[in-house]
Amino acid sequence: MPALTNSKAELKQKGDAERGSASAVPQAPGGVATELPRTLPEEFLRQSTVRLGRLRGELKKQVARSAERCERVQEWLKSAQAKELQRQNPALKQVFAQARAAAKAVPKEQAKAIAAQEKALDQLQAQLTNVRAQ
Repeated sequence: MPALTNSKAELKQKGDAERGSASAVPQAPGGVATELPRTLPEEFLRQSTVRLGRLRGELKKQVARSAERCERVQEWLKSAQAKELQRQNPALKQVFAQARAAAKAVPKEQAKAIAAQEKALDQLQAQLTNVRAQ
């Protein structure tokens, strides 16, 4: 890989180039010269923002699916079928009680985890906004 041979003064001049102009990149292996447009960082920031939005949407879908599952478990545990199983096998009473407790606890635990994930996504969004403003 070729080394950069520019002096600090030359690099400073390149840093003062207009936004959107292309910068020459040292020749790549195999003799192929490439140029990188200065709009790449802006495109990366835009895509990152879009992906953050998708992550938030997926997070909301997962929360909804989990809440639905917990609700179905709680409903089934109250059903006639579950009560009949408990009558047939008294040992299931403790298992079902634990399942009920878990089904009630999961949404609370998940809410805490979601809040932490949302906070992390908010921080990442703020960092992207700061980078874009610079």
